[in-house]
Amino acid sequence: MSHPFSRSAVWGSARPSLAPLFLASVTLLAIGSASCAPSVRAPVHLDCSTVKMSALPPATPLMAFEGFSITPPQADQWCVEHLDKKIGAIFVTNPLIGQTLTAMPPAEDQSHTLAAAVMAVYLDQPVFDDTALRDFVARWLGSGQLSQVREGHQVLESSSTTPHRFTLVESNVVIDESPNCIRYDATFEERDNPHFPGQVLILVEKANLLCRVPGSKTGELVMIGASERYPQARPPAWKYMDTARGELDAFTRSLRFPAAP
Repeated sequence: MSHPFSRSAVWGSARPSLAPLFLASVTLLAIGSASCAPSVRAPVHLDCSTVKMSALPPATPLMAFEGFSITPPQADQWCVEHLDKKIGAIFVTNPLIGQTLTAMPPAEDQSHTLAAAVMAVYLDQPVFDDTALRDFVARWLGSGQLSQVREGHQVLESSSTTPHRFTLVESNVVIDESPNCIRYDATFEERDNPHFPGQVLILVEKANLLCRVPGSKTGELVMIGASERYPQARPPAWKYMDTARGELDAFTRSLRFPAAP
């Protein structure tokens, strides 16, 4: 079982089946194992290359995937965690990107991340209308947003008896005004994150979309939206879901499907 937008759940030739989707799956700062240490001897400028990702140039134009297109986040300081023209993309950022560090930043700064992602997915049971899709999303959120890779496809699981790291705190699921789309907000608690042992992390998603692909004969859907992560015990003074709301909404609403022939 996995979260569908996890780095290890989706990408790479091995396609392992266990890891956390939209829950900012990235531990953006592997500083301790990279060029910094608890006491930094020389200033280190932190950018996307420092954390072994590529930079997303500001105002990057339309990106086309198989069966859909999006406009990626338009501000600076975004990194590309993964990009696959068949599956989708994950873009991530962190408050420390673009800064010059002279000491190891506190764990709460390292764990404050934002992911914006788009992905082709399937469901573990057939859904034929918006009401059924809305009900499925509610169950899926309750399961901890789990998924499995089946025959090369990311499949959302509506229920699970397997213990996992994510517990739903609250959610709101509605039929969106866009055709064939469900909009949802969700807040999760994450425990047992191997990068932040002993911490409880909060993960927040707002106005994310799950949309049926028009005319698909295989039941394909596309998920798009953003997820913010931060420590429960020491929440940040500001949150991306407030300061970057306009940019995130523009990203989510940029999803387009090609016109029917």
